[in-house]
Amino acid sequence: MRMGHVIADAGFDSKDNCRFALNELKAVPVIKMRLTQEKDKEFSGAICRCNELGTPVCSCGKFMVYAGRDGKYLKFRCPQHKEMKGGPCSHSTYGRVLKVAISEDERRWPGIARQSKKWERLFRRRTAVERVNSRLKEHLQLDEQYVRGIGKITVNATLSLLVMVGAALAMARKERWNDLRRIVRLAA
Repeated sequence: MRMGHVIADAGFDSKDNCRFALNELKAVPVIKMRLTQEKDKEFSGAICRCNELGTPVCSCGKFMVYAGRDGKYLKFRCPQHKEMKGGPCSHSTYGRVLKVAISEDERRWPGIARQSKKWERLFRRRTAVERVNSRLKEHLQLDEQYVRGIGKITVNATLSLLVMVGAALAMARKERWNDLRRIVRLAA
């Protein structure tokens, strides 16, 4: 089963929102965390020693590496697992592994490690959507509506989006790839 994602900024950061996304929506919350301390400063919780973003600290003193999700658990490995016999903190050739249950703290461990490349790639989608919203408001005057009613607003928003797609298509046909996302350049 493939899970969806709920992507939001730090204004939506709370345990209740993360729990709702995981349990009710069956989606992984990709919500930027409001930090109360430094990102790499250790803090000891009930589950493990980790930083505030939820990356555990191995017994060798280094931050563990995210190794994927295993059902309802996040899996982390010692960063020195490639050394002989799995590193200084394990006799296993695989290295020291720590599995953290997502249900322990849905805010800190939302289903994807916050400092992983996958989480950053997913969060960049939110930034892309914000750029589209900005273009709609600033260049296509969607912020200044002089009509009333959801139907008329929907028509205006749809027409604005069609203008954006049409502009991108026109730039693509002229092979102006650098100007593909620039609405203002269409008039030039």
